[in-house]
Amino acid sequence: MMYRIVRTDEFDGDAELLRAYFCAEDLIRIQKSSRSLCGYCLAVQMIREKIGNDFEIFFEKNGRPYISGEKIYFSISHSKDFAACAVSDSRCGIDIEQPRKVSRRLIERMMSDGEIRFIEDSADGASAFLRLWTMKEAWLKSVEFRSIFDAASLDFVKNGKIIGQMDGKTCLTVDNGEYVMSLWT
Repeated sequence: MMYRIVRTDEFDGDAELLRAYFCAEDLIRIQKSSRSLCGYCLAVQMIREKIGNDFEIFFEKNGRPYISGEKIYFSISHSKDFAACAVSDSRCGIDIEQPRKVSRRLIERMMSDGEIRFIEDSADGASAFLRLWTMKEAWLKSVEFRSIFDAASLDFVKNGKIIGQMDGKTCLTVDNGEYVMSLWT
């Protein structure tokens, strides 16, 4: 498994590179957002490092990208100034978010009761929320597709502490002040 995080304004990704790996319709959709474009350029570069140049990326009906005929999985995420990608031999999920204010309504809608208490008891509630939020988003990407509205049913706090293992998967979370990133493999 490998992952990378890049600043979108400093990334030297070539949109022309994508033409060989996506159908025209998907390419048009990807190019609508510079952050999305950056994420997919990063994914293609990393996949090429792992398996070479002979692959094509498709999308499931739910929007999840996949590589036909390969046992290679990847996940991308972007947030304002950053893009992140993970490539693995098993299903993986990555999410990256930048610090921001969070409404009480969002917390109550997306977090379990134990997670709400954890956020409230934390010295930095916004950071605690983002750690849990990125864990949930990345988890949902790493398993068979589920709606983000299933997030409240996930509970990553046990006995007042964040847990980073579930159903045979392990989570890596990085909170460096510029972004919070979680990766499940």
